[in-house]
Formats: sequence, C-alpha cells, structure tokens
Amino acid sequence: MPIRVEMGEFREVTREEQLKNGKLIALTFDDGPSEHTAKLLDVLRVKNVPATFFALGSRANAFPELIKREADEGHEVESHTMNHKNLTTLGVEGARAEIAGAEQAICTSRGVGDGCVKFVRPPYGEINNTVRNVVGKPMIGWSIDTEDWKSKNPDEMLLRTITKASDGTVILMHDVYDTSVTGAEKIIDALKNEGYTFVTVEEMVQEKGVSLPAGSYYGRFD
Repeated sequence: MPIRVEMGEFREVTREEQLKNGKLIALTFDDGPSEHTAKLLDVLRVKNVPATFFALGSRANAFPELIKREADEGHEVESHTMNHKNLTTLGVEGARAEIAGAEQAICTSRGVGDGCVKFVRPPYGEINNTVRNVVGKPMIGWSIDTEDWKSKNPDEMLLRTITKASDGTVILMHDVYDTSVTGAEKIIDALKNEGYTFVTVEEMVQEKGVSLPAGSYYGRFD
C-alpha cells in the first residue's frame, strides 16, 4: 500500500507499519479443508492475505496436502475438533478424544510433531466448564458471522461483513462452499479499500497484546 512522503514521492508501507498503525481484522475459515480450499488459497495468495483455518481432523485426514499447503503458504492452521460434535454433550472422555484426534491429524498432515495447534474453535461456539478444562488451550470464537453456510450469496456475505467490521474483528466463513470463495474475495477487496490489514489470529493476539490463558474464549480483540 503506497503512501505519500515529502517531495510528492511514494513508498510502500511495510508489513510492520501496517500491523502497528492499521486497523486489524482476521479472516477465518471453518470445517475444511475441502475440494474448494485450493481455489480459496489461490485467491489468498493473489490478494496477499493471511487467513486462519480452523480445520476438522476428519477433513485433515482426507486432504492432508491442503493442510500442508495452508501452513506452507503462511496461513495459520488450528483445530475445529475431529468431527464437529458439540463438545458440551460428550462428557470428558468424548471431548478429549475430539480435541486430541484433531490435533494429531493436523500435525501429521503438516509433517510436524505434536503441539502444532495453539487454538481451538469449539463447534457452534458451545462451551461449558468441562470443555474449558478439557480443551486445555485458548478458544477462539468470532465477532462477525457471514452466514455463508446459510445464504450461499456472496453479496449478502459482503453486506453482513462490511456493516459490522471494526478494528479487532474476527470474521467467520467456511471453506467448504464455492460461493464462500467468491464471497471472501469480495470481502477482502472491500475491507482493503476501507484501510484494513488482514492478520492471522495469532498475529491479532500478539499485536493487541492480549493474554490468552488455557480455557479462555475470545471472539474479538479490542
């Protein structure tokens, strides 16, 4: 992004300057990877936008090459549990299996050791004290639900996002619908025009200086 400096010249704003001085927003995708994820990654590469993927362990096992590509291309890959079950209904052992299974699948797909998952997004945003204790990691929610799963309409996704976006917002989308790829492209262009800098969730946490203890739940970062 060029800015004007003295003598009418222009220079590129560095990533560090954007993070320090810009309006930050995190674009996140749930439930993948899927047959549409590669197309989405192509869009993100062209737009030079990092995203956070909350992957299902079952889908990581089905598309390990996409999990690896997400990480290799600078995106953040975190857990959305193994099978997208409501953790509050499973009891301790059931919830533990959903968390452990997803982490193993994601880390194996990336070709790295255990411990590669830093955050968990519980399905449906449903948590209770048992879930907080079992997850053992910070949990990430959202502050804007594009409802891409419901409308399948890119223009509606854009409208729901642009009218609610603010510094520190976390946007929820899903990389399992072709229409969401188109919607994400529209959202990226519109928010860039509004002066937003896209960051991963981890970058957001770091730049906002937020402390996230295990069991905490954050949907936005003011």
